[in-house]
Amino acid sequence: MPITDLRNDSFPFRPRLVETLKNYSAKDFSSDLVAGLTVGIVALPLAMAFGIASGVDPKAGLYTAVIAGFIISALVGKIVPEGVLIFRIFGAFFFGAADKLETALKRGTQEPRVLILRMRKVLAMDATGLNALEDLYEKLRNKNKYLVLSGPHSQPLITMQRFGFLDRLGRENVCEHIDAALEWARQILAETSPRK
Repeated sequence: MPITDLRNDSFPFRPRLVETLKNYSAKDFSSDLVAGLTVGIVALPLAMAFGIASGVDPKAGLYTAVIAGFIISALVGKIVPEGVLIFRIFGAFFFGAADKLETALKRGTQEPRVLILRMRKVLAMDATGLNALEDLYEKLRNKNKYLVLSGPHSQPLITMQRFGFLDRLGRENVCEHIDAALEWARQILAETSPRK
């Protein structure tokens, strides 16, 4: 009986944990340790409370939270390509929110080639927010960078449409959800990367 060659591409599913650990550093570990302890301080008492509220021993709530946490972290997640940065925006997108976004981008060590704005929780946008978004788009475009919008709600979408921003941005750069935005970003990177 011949031995079958089982390469990585033989299996379409690979847990995100496997991919993440490939390039995991001591700096990543220290950051994750602090974040884990912070979340644990809040999550563990909450898990015990869920156990009590469910009529079982608090230990059952703890076991459930820990096991579910391991399963979810091992199987779920998004792989963000190098050169792509995602910002999630919540609430109303007015001038102040856009100003905070630009400040955060300036603080970054390296400007992304593709900036994805995850807008699924933005329920309203006014003219000042749109103006700030247009300024951001122009600054990125002048540097041959790309802006991609992910999951905008109807009011912001109508505002962007009414003032012609969607035509300037390009409708292909407005994606229904984050997975589509990441896939579009990968295509942009592949098409614009210098050939070796």
